[in-house]
Parts: sequence; C-alpha cells; structure tokens
Amino acid sequence: MKNKLIICLIALISFSMSTAQSFIGFDIGFNVPTAGAALPGFEEIKLANGATVPDTTALVASLNIGPAVHFRYGNWLNENVAVGLNIGYLTGLTKGDFEVYSGPGTIAVNTVSGKMLNVTPTITLSTSNSAPKALYIRSGLTFGFGFTTKIETEVPAASVTSLREFVGGGALGFSGAVGGRKDLSEKLALYAEFELTSLMHKPRELQVTSTDPTGTQEVTFNIVETTGPNSSPLDVRTYAIPYSSIALNIGLQFSL
Repeated sequence: MKNKLIICLIALISFSMSTAQSFIGFDIGFNVPTAGAALPGFEEIKLANGATVPDTTALVASLNIGPAVHFRYGNWLNENVAVGLNIGYLTGLTKGDFEVYSGPGTIAVNTVSGKMLNVTPTITLSTSNSAPKALYIRSGLTFGFGFTTKIETEVPAASVTSLREFVGGGALGFSGAVGGRKDLSEKLALYAEFELTSLMHKPRELQVTSTDPTGTQEVTFNIVETTGPNSSPLDVRTYAIPYSSIALNIGLQFSL
C-alpha cells in the first residue's frame, strides 16, 4: 500500500510538472534599509589606559540600500501555486554618508556602500494564474554571496583617508513579497510588489588601506569567531553586517 502511494505521488508530481506553465520575469527595485544591527567602526571609545576600541553601537542601519535588479524563472504547478528561482543583484549605487566628531575641529566623514548577489528558491501563492488580474504572495530562503562592503573614511583636517573592505563569506536569510499582477497581453504581464528581506552577512576578511602624509599602508585581517590572548594580531572578531530591507519592485513577466 505504501509503495502504491509513493508511485501515485510521483506520478502526480510528474504530471503537474509536465503540464506546468513556465514564466520568466525581470524587474528593477529600490531597497529602503530596515534597522538591522550596528555597523562596525564608526566611532572610537577611549579607554582608561589610553587605548581606543570601535564603538559598534554608534550607528544602527542596514547596507541593503539602493537600486537592485532581479531575474525570475518559475513554473505554475496549478492555478494557484508556482515554484521558481529568483536571482538578484544589489547594485550599491546609493551610499550613506555619516559624520563622526573626533575632537575639536576634527570631523571624520564615513561613506558606506554594499553590493551582493542573491539566489532565492521560491513558492508563490496566487489568487488565479489565468485571470487578467491577480494578487500573490511569494516567500523563500535567500542565499547571499559575492558581498563587498566598503567603509571609506576621510579626515580632511589631518589629510587622512582609510578604506575598509569586508569581503568573502556567504549568508542565509529570508525573503517574502506581496504584490499584484495585471495582464498586458496573452503572454505579457506587469507586476508590482513590496518585498521584505532579512539577511545578515559575516565576512571572512577585512582589508584596510590607510593613507596619511607619511604614506600608504595596506593590512589584511582574518575575521574569526573568537579572539584570545594567543590570537594573531591580524585576527579580529567576527562582524555581522546587516543586509535587510523593504523594497518596491516593478517588472514584466513573460509566459513561455
């Protein structure tokens, strides 16, 4: 009996996939960051012994900000359910500038930007695939990779600049959207949606380039989970850099 149920289930899935209607889509969106976590290295706290440490509570924000493009492919299993794959790229064209007061007459200007690729297997639930208008919700786990997070700092009064690049590593998060679709023709449809992404990136390396009147220095730090008395001077404790956002996406969908 159990074998018969398995055979019937496989046959049903095969039939659904063979009769599924495929579609592709392309859209352009704009991401508005949601408060995710403290971004690293925006202020320094002076300790009693004269040493300084980064104050990672100085700024709470997210780097998933700015224009993004998405390519989508999927199959309708029936009138209301589709499975698909979304591929997105955050362009990082929009940057955030933040000023930090370091002392009398000294202000450091930090410019932050981020880029990433992401792939999301999705499930879409729609009111009706064949109707000229439909509402839908879409969700899935999103995999982020190809991250490049940059923090550029300039202190004009001291002729000092530095570039911190957090690179490497991947991230696993969640993406969900709610939207609507309107047919423009038999094969072409226009859609718009609000998308929520929750994603935290832990980079593997921190590359620092500093320039002052004496010259330029380049140092690469290894980002590790923990540090201790025997740790290498080039080991720094891990950062969790937020890439969470709410986005408005508008695009076209083509039925194949």
